[in-house]
Amino acid sequence: MTDLCSGSDSVALYCDFLDSAGKNDAVWQLNFAAGFAASKITVSGGAAGFNPVIYLYTSTCVSGSGCVASGDTANPLPLAGVSAGSYFLAVTAASSDASGACGAVALGTDGYLPVNLQTFSID
Repeated sequence: MTDLCSGSDSVALYCDFLDSAGKNDAVWQLNFAAGFAASKITVSGGAAGFNPVIYLYTSTCVSGSGCVASGDTANPLPLAGVSAGSYFLAVTAASSDASGACGAVALGTDGYLPVNLQTFSID
């Protein structure tokens, strides 16, 4: 679980057209290993005025370009057709939410999703 209210606004535009300016983001780099069997990534959370969305993309971390897939609380991010390789996974408020919209979110998956850990910290 991560709380976007304590994050920062790192990416202003996802998928070259979905506005995230003024909304905090959490972004992770994932390296999908060959043979992963998960078919989707889910996001849960949200509150009045905050509707979390997730994006899987291939460009640089801060550009938000090269969208592979997206999802929200009602529509999981599909992994069908996603190849092994390096991606960024981001969660933020929906483009239709007001600036400053944020809240706690949790991500999940429905199967085996081997990833290579890049970095971690203990607070």
